[in-house]
This record gives sequence, structure tokens and C-alpha cells, in this order.
Amino acid sequence: MRKNRKDKRGFSLTEVLLAVGTLAIGTLLVAGVFPVAIYFAADSTEQTIAAVVANEAFAKIRIYGVDLSKVKHDSCVPYADVRVTPGEVEDIFLYPSTNEVVDKRYYWSALCRLTGAGSREVQATVFVCRNVAGAGGPVEPAPVLVKPDSGLTDRLQIINPTLFWVINEGYSLVDHKTGMVYKVEEKYPPPENGLIRLDKPWQGSHDLVGERVWVVGPATPGGRSPCIAVYQEVIRF
Repeated sequence: MRKNRKDKRGFSLTEVLLAVGTLAIGTLLVAGVFPVAIYFAADSTEQTIAAVVANEAFAKIRIYGVDLSKVKHDSCVPYADVRVTPGEVEDIFLYPSTNEVVDKRYYWSALCRLTGAGSREVQATVFVCRNVAGAGGPVEPAPVLVKPDSGLTDRLQIINPTLFWVINEGYSLVDHKTGMVYKVEEKYPPPENGLIRLDKPWQGSHDLVGERVWVVGPATPGGRSPCIAVYQEVIRF
């Protein structure tokens, strides 16, 4: 009996190469998902921890108090300069706040301002940061002079060109007078050097001489900008 030759046919070299190529592309696509997933998982974890640190920070501000005579309604001051507790209590800014000798992986700092003249309500803006390379201690945001752009309400111009590098996309800005928090959406290269676009219209002073804002960068792995999140709350004393 004559056998059918078609029953003994295998895969051709072209078919094998196509299958291997498809498998390789699929494997690369799946492998590329893992770094992204790890990044978002780490970011989610840090955001959760940041919320806990911020709640503790607001509680400590209530406990250790604020010297209202040193706080103004038209400007922000670092909490480290207005707290009532004696200066030797420095570990209040570190987290976790335990007496055990453990790695303090996070810390917080804050800016304070009165909600109005003669008010006993303090607007506290808390910055939760990583304790990068064991540096420890609160690091206040950097002050930078800006002025609003004459044409667009969501643009600011950095007055000192040498400080243009201090602000980048994703950074947070706190208006020195109003305490309002903004996010930098975009920074424009030359010839528009010195202009940044905010996530909402500028509500602060329109003095063309310049207004101070507090700048803090987002957390970057191994970078110099360790801030994870910014929180704000009004506390009555």
C-alpha cells in the first residue's frame, strides 16, 4: 500500500523562524512590562507611606506647637524656625518615629503661615521626603524669585536666569504669600528661557518686581530631589 507523503511533512525552516521570532517578540514585550510594574508598585508604596508620614507630621505640629508671634499671614516660614519645642528635639522630623535604633528612611519638613491677620489658624504645608543616603534632617524647599508672564495666567518667569536649572517639570511650587501649591507642567527652552507652565492659573502676586516661591523637586531614584509628596492642612491653635 502506498503511503501518503503529505502525512510525513514537518515544519519548514521559514515556519520555524517565524514561530521563534514571534515568541521572541512576545517575550521581550512581557519582559518590558516588569520594570514598569515594579516602578508603579514602588511609587504606590511610597505614596501610601507618605500619607502616613504627613498625618504624623500634622499631629506633631499640633503637639509641639507653633509660636504664633513668629508666623505671618502674608508669607511662609519654615516650621523649624517657629516651633515651640526646644531645639534639642531634632528627631521629630524623622520617620519612623520610634526610640529604637532603626533606619529612618523618611523625614518631613513644613512651611507655616497664618490664614489671616490676627488669626490663630496656621496653614501648614508638609513635604515628605526620602532620607537619601542617610542624610537625615529636614531640608526646606529652595526659594526662587518669579514673576507672572504678561500674556498667560499659567506662566511664570524665573527672574534669575542662573536659577533656571532649579525648577524642572514635575516640581512643586508653594507661593510664599498665599501658600497655594502648584505643579510645574512644562519648562520652555530658549528662546523662551526662564518660562514655566503651571497646572493651574497663578493666583499669587502680579508684582513685576518678583515674588518668592518655594521649590521642591519630585523623588528620583538616587537623585538629589527626594520629595515624595506635598500635603497641606489648616491647624487651629
